[in-house]
Amino acid sequence: MFYPRRIGDWVATTPFLRGLRQKFPEAEIVAVCSAKSAAVLPLIPFINSFHILGRPENLGQNLRLLKFLLSSGTWDLYIDLDPNPAFSRGGWIFSHLISARYKVGFLRKKNESFQFRVPTPDKDEPMLSRYQRMADSLGLPYEMRTELKINPADIELAQSEIAHRENQFGKAKKILIHPGDLKRESGARWPRDKFVELGKRLKKDGFILFFLAGPGEKEFVESLARDMDVSSSLIIGPRPLREAAAFILQMDLFVSSVDGASHIAGALGVRTFSIYTGSAWRVWRIPGERDFGLAGDWHDCRGIEVERAYQAIKSLLC
Repeated sequence: MFYPRRIGDWVATTPFLRGLRQKFPEAEIVAVCSAKSAAVLPLIPFINSFHILGRPENLGQNLRLLKFLLSSGTWDLYIDLDPNPAFSRGGWIFSHLISARYKVGFLRKKNESFQFRVPTPDKDEPMLSRYQRMADSLGLPYEMRTELKINPADIELAQSEIAHRENQFGKAKKILIHPGDLKRESGARWPRDKFVELGKRLKKDGFILFFLAGPGEKEFVESLARDMDVSSSLIIGPRPLREAAAFILQMDLFVSSVDGASHIAGALGVRTFSIYTGSAWRVWRIPGERDFGLAGDWHDCRGIEVERAYQAIKSLLC
C-alpha cells in the first residue's frame, strides 16, 4: 500500500484496512508512508510492517526503500490509497517501481494500467465514504469506524503518570486540550484567546485540564496553561506518538481544532469535541456516537463562540 500523507489521513484508512485484513487474514500487508505519518503506523493493527518514503534529500532512507522494492518480488495486490484526484508524480513513479499482479487506486491521470480504478471522489465527499467505495470495488467488508491499538506497556506508563497527577490535583473528570499548530491554516484553527476563555470556565467548574503539546508546541502550550492558571505539570508532551496516544486514552474528553490528534482520539474510542470549518465537517468529521463538535463557516471556524462550545462540553460531561 502506498500513501505518503499525514497522520489523520492514515487513521481515516483504518476501516478499509480492517476490511482488507478480514478478507485476507493470512496476507502480508505492507505500507509505505511519509516521514510525517510514520509514527502512527505502529498503532494500526491491520498491517504487518511499513517503510518510509523520505524527502529527496533523505538518500539513505529512500535507498533502503528502493532495495526493499527491488528484492520483494511480485506482490498479489498493490493499493494506492491517495484519494486526491490530481496527478501524483510520486504515486506514478512508485506504481511503476513495484511489481504486482493487480493494482488498485482512485481514478486519476496516468494510472490507466490499474485493474481497479475507483471513481474520482468529489472534493467534498466524506473521507470514509471514499474508502467505502474502494472497499466495495474489492468486495471487502466495511464498517465506518476508525480503529487504533496501543501497546499495553504504554498504557501502563500513562496510567501511572495520570495517577501521580491525580494525587496532586484530586480526582475529577479529565479534559485534554490540544490547541494544535495555530500558526498553520489560521481559519482552520480556533483562536488562542477562545481556548483560554473556554479553559478558564471549565477549570472553574472543577474539571482537571490537561494539555497535549506536539513537536515544537511546548512553549506555546505552556503559555496557554499559564493564562488559564493551570500547572505546567499537566502538560503532556512532546512525547513519542505511541505514548501520547496512551495518555489520550485516559481522558474523559479530548478538545481540539480537528487535526490528526483528534482522529487518534476518535479511533481510540475517547469522547471527542472538535472545532471544524464547514468544509472539514463535511469531509473530515470523526465518526462515532462519542464524537461531537461545532462547525463554523466553510473555510473559517474562528467565529464559533466560546459560549456555544462551553455549553456543548458541559452537556457531554455533566
